[in-house]
Amino acid sequence: MDRIVELGRLFDYYGSLLTPRQQNVLQQTLYEDCSLAEVAEREGMSRQGVRDALLHGEHQLRQYEAHLHWMERADRQEKVMAALLERINALPLSRSDRQELEQSVAQIGAIWEEEDGI
Repeated sequence: MDRIVELGRLFDYYGSLLTPRQQNVLQQTLYEDCSLAEVAEREGMSRQGVRDALLHGEHQLRQYEAHLHWMERADRQEKVMAALLERINALPLSRSDRQELEQSVAQIGAIWEEEDGI
């Protein structure tokens, strides 16, 4: 997985656990594609300060995932859901039965997302 994409996903799961400054720096870097100089100017920091905040924030996000495994769990759940939908589609079911089962799978996914807080 691309490092920036992975970091964005980690931020989606754990970003609220970072300091406000780390959140701002990571958001601007990841989602607004700002350079270190742009973030430094916006935040009233040095480029080195922005770089340090980025590195420390990334390290913390990776530590949270190493201990909590929320993203890994979500990936596993997504694979199970996809396999389940594939199996449902392979069954000889009426259209209404298929739709009902697919809705149930979607409801399970929604419950998991609520529990994950994402």
